[in-house]
Amino acid sequence: MDTKKLQNKEKKSKRKE
Repeated sequence: MDTKKLQNKEKKSKRKE
């Protein structure tokens, strides 16, 4: 698993909130 990809997903999820 790529940490960068995980961080990107988390950032997108936070932006949705």
